[in-house]
Amino acid sequence: MPAVATAGAPQTVAGTLTAESVAATAPQTALAPESAPASAPETAAPQVTDAASQAVDVASQAVDVASQAAASAPETLDGAHEKMNRLRAGVLGANDGIVSTAAVVLGVAGASSSPQAIIIAGMASLVGGAISMALGEYVSVAAQLDSEKAALRRLGREPHPGELVSPMGAAIASFLSFVVGALIPLLAVALPPVAWRVPAAFIATLIALAITGYVSARIGDADPKRATLRVVIGGFLGLGATFLIGHLFGMIVS
Repeated sequence: MPAVATAGAPQTVAGTLTAESVAATAPQTALAPESAPASAPETAAPQVTDAASQAVDVASQAVDVASQAAASAPETLDGAHEKMNRLRAGVLGANDGIVSTAAVVLGVAGASSSPQAIIIAGMASLVGGAISMALGEYVSVAAQLDSEKAALRRLGREPHPGELVSPMGAAIASFLSFVVGALIPLLAVALPPVAWRVPAAFIATLIALAITGYVSARIGDADPKRATLRVVIGGFLGLGATFLIGHLFGMIVS
């Protein structure tokens, strides 16, 4: 009987060893879940790569849009440059027409009360001044155009549409604006009665000079009040001096 019990002990030991062998395999089973997080980076890596690729694509599109905007900007700016050139010529022409014609008619009015003489002098000043102003503007802008072409040749590129200034456009704008400006003092002297010719010409001329001074200040991004006041004061002094000189010469001649 004891021998039988002793013979059964190895079975118990063997059972124990079998449990230990099972326990020995447990770490392998326990370590298996740790392999799941290891696969997470492999799954996230393609997503990060895709996001980076999309970001690069968006940046490339932004660069393309910026390049197109930069390429189209010179045309817009150059067109504005040409318009500004014509506007500048127009304002200068109108200002010269106002001042020169007003000075002539007021000078003649100071020397003579004949309406025929005043109108003839004013018309002569209008026609001669407009032609002279247009020719001077054409020559000036043509010289500027030659300089711009030479600069473009040195840069080795062709001009954009509307980039170069137009001498003919500036001359036409100067001619027409001079005529319009000269008509203001001429009509102010010709239409009113004799007693009101000089005051009307002074008032109309100063108002017109205030308008051109304000417009020129807006174009040049200057202080409109200061520029307008400067032009009005200068015009008043010039017209007053011209009238007095004409009056003195009229007294001497008569």
